[in-house]
Formats: sequence, structure tokens, C-alpha cells
Amino acid sequence: MVDAASSLPLRPPLSPTFHLAGATVPFAVELYFDAETDDAVRRLWEALGRRGLNTRGEDASHPHLSLVVSDGHQPERLREELAGLNWAVLSRMRFAGIGYFEDPGVLFLAASPTVELLELQQQTHRIVSVRDPGLVRPFYRPGSWMPHCTLAMPVTPHELPYALEAIGPGMEIVEARITGLGMWSLADHEPWKLELDGIEATDPTVRVVDLRDRTPPQRIHTE
Repeated sequence: MVDAASSLPLRPPLSPTFHLAGATVPFAVELYFDAETDDAVRRLWEALGRRGLNTRGEDASHPHLSLVVSDGHQPERLREELAGLNWAVLSRMRFAGIGYFEDPGVLFLAASPTVELLELQQQTHRIVSVRDPGLVRPFYRPGSWMPHCTLAMPVTPHELPYALEAIGPGMEIVEARITGLGMWSLADHEPWKLELDGIEATDPTVRVVDLRDRTPPQRIHTE
């Protein structure tokens, strides 16, 4: 079943962008998964690739979820600030369906948008955008961001039924463990990565949010 997010526009691909002041290389802040989830995504890449679809498995990309993509430079100061966020509350993530961005056509695993995930994305956006807020790509700004892990792109509407057939009708829910946070750019041969596996959560409360409701998320505390 195609996710309701199919009506949402697509973020631009991570590719070089040029400004009047000169060339800049975009960078992304990404979350990485445990080995089992990584393998599960790669198997989907392989199944889609056998159908002739363009997947991320053709390059050095790892299965990931991008929190922010910016066309600004990658300042060193971001690393310390990002490492200081409370990533322990996001030890796990659920991918419960297949989604499709219609234009220009991206097939993806849709992540459940928990309060913790949305709050950390907002905090990441604040850190990245504090100097050059206009350089964060529009679909990675709070209120517009849809959490997902890309499977294939571009996928035309004509190819979509074949892509879904390649994945299969009974795709299981993927319970991912978040093991790393990283920054990556096309110009960075040694991307920065922060290991998150094994840190203990300080707040186990999880609440799934309907992204169609654009009001700011509120944390629910339990006894």
C-alpha cells in the first residue's frame, strides 16, 4: 500500500548546487541503522535493482534517514553541537510502510514520526540553520519534513506497480535500531560519524504523530 505521503513534494536530490558567490557543496545530517536493518534495506535495493530501477545500492551510500540537507558549507562547529543533543531518546525507529513522492518520483520506507524524532529533527535544523537559514533545503525544514529511507529514484508512475511487486505484498514492519549519526557531503572523503549504539534512553515515552497535523508536537509524559 502506498503511503499517504504520496501527495507530498520531493526534496531535491543531494547534488552540487551553485550560488553567485561561488560553488558550494551540499551536506546532509543522517541517521544510520543496525546491521540487520541495513541488510534488510539492501535486500530491497537488490530486488528493485533486478527490475531495472535506480537504487542507492549502486554507490557507496549506506541505508540512512536524512534529518537535514543544506546547501551551505560544512562547518566544524556543527559536530560538537550535534553530539550534544539527547540522541538516547531515539534509540529505535519503526518503518511501517512504503511511500512514494510523486514528483520526480522517489520510493521509500516511511518512518513513524514520533515526537522524539520530530523534536530532534527540529533541533538539528536549528543547529544547521543558525548561520545560513535560507540554505537548508525547503523539504528539510520543520513542518515540511517527511522522515523516510530512500529505496529507489527516480521511479515513474508507470514503474511504480513493478516496484511494489518487486518488494512484495507482505512487507514486514522494520524495527530499526539507531546506531549512528553522521554528516556526509559529496566533497567529504571521510564523513564524520558519531556512534550511538548502546547509549541508554532517559525518556522511554514514544508517541506517533500524524504529519497532516502541522501543529507543534507536544511531549506526553507517563508515570
